[in-house]
Amino acid sequence: MGNKLLDLIKEDEGTGPVNDGRMMPYTDSVGLLTVGYGRNIEERGISFDEADVLLQNDVNISIAECNRAFTWFDSMDEIRKMVVISMAYNMGISRFLGFKKTIALLSEGKYTQAGTEMLDSKWATQVGRRAVRLSRMMKTGVYGK
Repeated sequence: MGNKLLDLIKEDEGTGPVNDGRMMPYTDSVGLLTVGYGRNIEERGISFDEADVLLQNDVNISIAECNRAFTWFDSMDEIRKMVVISMAYNMGISRFLGFKKTIALLSEGKYTQAGTEMLDSKWATQVGRRAVRLSRMMKTGVYGK
């Protein structure tokens, strides 16, 4: 059966809306939130393994976006890169680009000041302890929970 079965199901299920080559969630004919080829995410959800695949794909996208957006990104140490990637992942690159003062400080290697500036934002109040932890990592270059 293999590929023929998958092709049959793909043909019958369809994908719902597609935006920029990506399958978007939709409400199916019985009112359930669905994604992909008929995956009922309301009742079935996703497994932890599937969530890990999605996470890795999204992190890869965030890394590529950071590399494209910031000429200085490659010169940062691993911990500070992780902070930038985490923020871009969390809010999307377009919103992260709004952190103009933080980004200017990062481009100059002023990590302590950038870490302080990160906390002066609506994002910091929204994510709380996450912002404090990431600010500390930016300032010190040390991984910490």
